[in-house]
Amino acid sequence: MEASKIISDVAGKGFAPPLTISLNTAKNYLKEPEYIYRRVQKDVYVDGYEKEDVVAYQNIFLRRMSKLEHRMPVFSGDNMVAETWPDSNVQPLILVIHDKYIFSANDGSRYLWIPDGEQPLRKKDQGRSIHVSEFLTHGRLVLSDEMQPSDELPRKAYVIIYSDKN
Repeated sequence: MEASKIISDVAGKGFAPPLTISLNTAKNYLKEPEYIYRRVQKDVYVDGYEKEDVVAYQNIFLRRMSKLEHRMPVFSGDNMVAETWPDSNVQPLILVIHDKYIFSANDGSRYLWIPDGEQPLRKKDQGRSIHVSEFLTHGRLVLSDEMQPSDELPRKAYVIIYSDKN
């Protein structure tokens, strides 16, 4: 909620602040009715990356990946030129990963002005969202004009999905 809206709601009609006030002045006004600017603890988004079973699987995955590392070339520089390549008698592996981002309408601010001791009511669903899905290797997968054999192939390796609802 905007600071000026809270001030006018809390202070009532008898309070007439200047048409524009500084951010510091607004913060001082909000401290009087015991509003505090703090991180909201309860939110729609919950991630499970710290859960015990997830951490255990991550450790297994990392051990397996470290055993394959000798078969992967190492790339560096702006043009991602192969710096080292596996021995000629070893079948090389190129790491390709899937990445996705989800941006939701009701993600909300992490910090809010709220009455001391209260939590804001949040919508139960995340609302409309945009999903960005792509594959990554040593850099983003993109075909240059020279590499593009036909217009039927996608130029980039990402897809944007606009969902109507969850």
